[in-house]
Amino acid sequence: MCIALPMRVVESDGFTALCERAGRTRRVNTMLVGEVPPGTILSVFIDQALRTMTEEEAEETDRALGALADVMSGLDAPAGTVFTQEDADRAVATGFPDLNDPDHGLPEHLKAQLRAQKENRA
Repeated sequence: MCIALPMRVVESDGFTALCERAGRTRRVNTMLVGEVPPGTILSVFIDQALRTMTEEEAEETDRALGALADVMSGLDAPAGTVFTQEDADRAVATGFPDLNDPDHGLPEHLKAQLRAQKENRA
C-alpha cells in the first residue's frame, strides 16, 4: 500500500518546495502542482507533490494515519493491559469516522445508486 503524507510548504523556488511534517523537512518536487506559496499543504509521496490539500483533508489523513499506527502498535490499550479487538475497533472508528457513514465521500451518482439499492431491498 502506498500512502501520501500531508506536508506544509516552508519555502518554494517554483520547481521544488521545502516542506515540513512533524518537525522534519524534505525537498519536494512540485512540477505536478505548480508553484505553491508557503503555508500550502501538499500530498507528498516519495518526495513528489501529487496535489494540494485543504486543512481538513490533512487533518483527516493524519487522524487515519494515527489510527493505523495505534492499531499496529497497540498504543490505544490501557497501560499494563493487552490490546484487544475493542481497542482496535475504537482506534479505527476514531481514525476513520467515514466507515460509519458508507456513502461519505462518494460522488453524487454513486450516492443515488446506493440509495436506490437500499430502497429496492426494503
